[in-house]
Amino acid sequence: MGPSRVVWGMTSFDTAESLLEYVQNIRARAQESLKDSRYQPTDFPHGTYFFNWAAYESRGILVFGYVKEPDPPSDSEGEEAREDYEAEVEYDRDNRSAGYVFGRAFSVVMPEGELGSVHVTRIVPISQEVFELARANGWRNLAQTN
Repeated sequence: MGPSRVVWGMTSFDTAESLLEYVQNIRARAQESLKDSRYQPTDFPHGTYFFNWAAYESRGILVFGYVKEPDPPSDSEGEEAREDYEAEVEYDRDNRSAGYVFGRAFSVVMPEGELGSVHVTRIVPISQEVFELARANGWRNLAQTN
């Protein structure tokens, strides 16, 4: 069973079971795609910079980002913050097993960046120098001039 309706990029489901089945199918396909992939999650340790070409409206845009490590809580934040952190670490580990890495990504559409996950088959590692050049260029194509 699949989604009951897709509207404006949002998918709705009639039951929780159909949602879980849909997510399991997506994760299985994501794991399967790693078999023939040039890159694996181990190629993207925390702190790795990357880019990808993403579809946006009727054009493509360059997206630059970095793989982000979960932020550990300070000693003053308490037990609940520690538990949240441990859950984030486990989520990161689980995501990586399906080929996803968590990070912050930037583009001309989202110059301040946004957090999210991306599959390693869609990104290419870059140096910090290239990332900083892209930032200085306003996240536009590096061939474009200011």
